Amino acid sequence: MALAKRKEAAPDLGGEILRVRALIESYIDGKVAALKASRDGASIPAEQLRAMLTRNVMCGCAVALNLLADE
Repeated sequence: MALAKRKEAAPDLGGEILRVRALIESYIDGKVAALKASRDGASIPAEQLRAMLTRNVMCGCAVALNLLADE
């Protein structure tokens, strides 16, 4: 008689993706806030700063990686 193998808990991939997306959005929001607080960015609307910062790329992962590469 074969012993039943114990199933390992499957990772909650969907939940992890949502968690990482929230971290990315928070990171980008922080960058936008820092630009808005700067002398050069104070007179520019936050939406425009975000578009300039993200270069209108819709993928948050790509934006975050680009921003991290620039640091």
